[in-house]
Amino acid sequence: MIKAEVRYESEHIKALFKLEDEKRRPVRIVILTIVALFCVAYTGISLFLIFASKKFDSTCFIYSSIAIVLWIFFIRRLLKNHRFFKEMNTMKPVKELRSFSFDDTMFRMICTREGFSIDYQINYSELVSAVETDRFFFITIEKGKTCIIGKLELTEGSPAQLRTLLTEKLGGKFSVKD
Repeated sequence: MIKAEVRYESEHIKALFKLEDEKRRPVRIVILTIVALFCVAYTGISLFLIFASKKFDSTCFIYSSIAIVLWIFFIRRLLKNHRFFKEMNTMKPVKELRSFSFDDTMFRMICTREGFSIDYQINYSELVSAVETDRFFFITIEKGKTCIIGKLELTEGSPAQLRTLLTEKLGGKFSVKD
């Protein structure tokens, strides 16, 4: 039996975000690059219309307005990512205690908060995936729901034992990332 007790802190959420970001980063970079190029091109077109017509008519006004709106949305998106990381640094620990246990037949998670407890028992075949990094195990129980277990938070068993168990029970759904 392998057990862990976890109170989520900003380190847990940052680690999960980093893991998920590795998957989405190339797509996000391509999208941001395309949007930036589109904004630059649109700004160029609107400036060309203004200088070519030597007067600021309604067509120039429309093109300029659209260019400004595009730039505002683009910059706003960049600032939103910056604020997200700033807020994560000031995040307080969650008041919920999560107890995890792994045995030969199932994965169990007990969430306790303010005297209220929820008990989840999940067969290994029902788990979506599991990933091990240098400091954490990430166990996805369903799309959008991932349990984060720090290797130092194991109260019974060792990271090597948990790795062996997950490899045996999940097969190809378990991976190790460096």
